[in-house]
Amino acid sequence: SAASDVYKRQVTANYSQEEIQAKVHLQQSDNIGLHTEIQYFPAETQRILIPLLKINLPEASWQNTTDSLLIEFNDKYYSIQNLDLQNENQSISANGYIDLQQENDLTISLQNIELNPFIANFNEQLPLYGNLDFNLALAGNFDSPVVHSKLKLQNAKYGKLQFQALTGNMQLQDQLVNISLQLQRTKEDSILLNGYFPLNIDPKAAVFELNREEPFALNLTSSPFALNWLQPLYPEIKQAKGVITMQAAATNTLSQPQLNAAVSLQNGRLEIPTLGVDYRKINLLLQADNNEIVLQDFSLQSGSKKKSGDLQLSGKLVVDTIEPVSYTHLTLP
Repeated sequence: SAASDVYKRQVTANYSQEEIQAKVHLQQSDNIGLHTEIQYFPAETQRILIPLLKINLPEASWQNTTDSLLIEFNDKYYSIQNLDLQNENQSISANGYIDLQQENDLTISLQNIELNPFIANFNEQLPLYGNLDFNLALAGNFDSPVVHSKLKLQNAKYGKLQFQALTGNMQLQDQLVNISLQLQRTKEDSILLNGYFPLNIDPKAAVFELNREEPFALNLTSSPFALNWLQPLYPEIKQAKGVITMQAAATNTLSQPQLNAAVSLQNGRLEIPTLGVDYRKINLLLQADNNEIVLQDFSLQSGSKKKSGDLQLSGKLVVDTIEPVSYTHLTLP
């Protein structure tokens, strides 16, 4: 079409009632293109055999390593076999099927994907870097799916914020989600989130909704870490010092959650010249036990060393009930 950015096309095809064969070459620029060969077999279950698949992108050239990539589908069955795209030591693979009436068996794997060049093909403004491993396995039937997934992001950086690794595991079975997510700033410093929560699933209506009345449990734990680790997220901050420790647990149900938490900050320093903020000797000890929130200590000094002010606070807040601010309700189109 006239609106297309593709400046070079070459398509050759042979067809009969039983089979259509095509060779397609699309070139958008000198380093972006698609080259493929396709064999299409029309029938009640339609089959597409792709003996050649090569995708050229600005930072990489991907090619399927097999000559037997096969896609099959009908109204109730979708299958992909032998997808194995490779680019040097990176790979994207998929094998298996989704059956809307019987059991599913599908695996998807991404290995050692360099995030920034990959993301730049879709969003050049997202400053996310690192090497990603991701595995997904789908089993069970369509009304009661079983999902296992693993995530590992290494040598990661978001803008100027660096961390060693982000790892995660998720399992969905019997409408219960178990998760474990760990962010490692260094080998010694980490933040860990784990637990479970119930999920109402109605695949036929394409609705996934958190169950507010069934039990859930989430735990957040951090080793002591320096506040200056977060400083790159806010360029206006000239200094951010101190050591933070966090522990929190949420249980019961989402409609009536129970919270236990403890947060401490020792010997903090925060300086934001654009706002005229210069706080020193910041200390915080906050604890929460269900409906009771206790500020055991909050103190700081502000201003210069010659002319400064002190602030000290402590106290307790009791609330009748704890209601969640929001909950996730995802409806798929």
